[in-house]
Amino acid sequence: MKLQSITFHRLVESIKPLLTASALVIGARMIGGGLGLISQVVIARYLGAQSLGLFFLSISVATVLSILVSIGYPFIVTRFMVNGKGCGEAPELMGFITSARWDIFVASLVSVAIGSAVVALLPSLSTEARICLVLGVLTAPVFALLRFNSTIANGEKRFMMAYLPDLVIRPLLLLTSVAILWAASLPPNIIVLVAVNLVIIVGLVIYQEQALPRILPAAPGYGAPKSTNAEQRKRWRQHATPMIIATLFLNMFADFDLVLLGAILPSRELALFGAAIKIALFVAFAIQIGHQLILRDLAEAISDKDDASIRRIITQANGIAIVLSGGALGFIILFGDKVLGLFGHEFTDGYMCLVILMVAQFLRALAGPGAQVLTLTGHEGRSLPVFVGGLILLVLANFPLIRLFGLEGAAFAVLIVTISWTVGLAIAAQKKSGISVMFLQSSLVTNTARRKC
Repeated sequence: MKLQSITFHRLVESIKPLLTASALVIGARMIGGGLGLISQVVIARYLGAQSLGLFFLSISVATVLSILVSIGYPFIVTRFMVNGKGCGEAPELMGFITSARWDIFVASLVSVAIGSAVVALLPSLSTEARICLVLGVLTAPVFALLRFNSTIANGEKRFMMAYLPDLVIRPLLLLTSVAILWAASLPPNIIVLVAVNLVIIVGLVIYQEQALPRILPAAPGYGAPKSTNAEQRKRWRQHATPMIIATLFLNMFADFDLVLLGAILPSRELALFGAAIKIALFVAFAIQIGHQLILRDLAEAISDKDDASIRRIITQANGIAIVLSGGALGFIILFGDKVLGLFGHEFTDGYMCLVILMVAQFLRALAGPGAQVLTLTGHEGRSLPVFVGGLILLVLANFPLIRLFGLEGAAFAVLIVTISWTVGLAIAAQKKSGISVMFLQSSLVTNTARRKC
């Protein structure tokens, strides 16, 4: 018993720095979420429900296109931030960043051209809607650069620079802008508001561009890369491109599931499930942040083939994820009905659905950072069939489970899919890199990582 107490005490002590950083980022996320919610209420009152719908649509277009435009580079950039190089003959970090930015720029030109053409050809759209959608298309490249720069800051462990601009400053500036327009009694205009959102993101990118040279070993270049050969750039693209699917899966999973369930569940039950999964997403975000915060340290340990450090870092990440998700699960078991009651008294019928979704997040925490280990060891392509299989399983599982269990069946489908993709990634990480990422297993077994350039 004494030995177990000492071990637990050491675990708690080891995760304190990570817990502090996670708490700051999660706190920023909650503040930003609150500001975003207030902004939505103000927009709805200032402009009306229809304009709020156009604003949501514009932001959704920008978000999805930004993931495509970034070509998966944000997912792999940390690998190239260890001592300014990948491994072996891999090129310098600045060459990688310059090359990635150029590819993002080219993809942006293509997406803007195609996206604008599609919007122009869509029938039955008002002029106002077309302009808002075009502004959403134009926002995507800037959004992609904002996210890419944020991953660079995260790789240098400048967590506030990485997360504060998007999570807090952007919604705060947007809310302030809406309040000023409303207070000035200007005529309601959704086009102006969507344009203001674009200007805010441009301003944040300019701030990042000025701040990044202070934390990087050298200023990255702009324009077409001249210091790297075509073979190197092709290899980088091969590592980055599969991560488009991974990013879409991790960021859009809930939205995809809600769209799917819209064809199966009655509107009332769809609303209950939507409220439950939105609450569960806060825990999913906390787990993801815990995995992101260790990337730099884990990349260095893998590069040095330091098995002890690899075990320690993954144990820390698992510890913080389990503490947060376990605490959230316990809280929801005790007070989940009251949390759902904030949406309205009828939402308390989704209590069991919410508990099941929270169990799914707890199991995700137990599975460990499989996707991150695969990426840092150069085996990110192995995650592609896991994510694609997860989407297929989600479609196949929903129909029979909803028929059998109703609303809870939709939650069971998410639980099954979460187990499949998290365990699948953990097994792939063990097989390809020799690194065990699951809770307990990660603290006992880790072979020297086999890193692939």
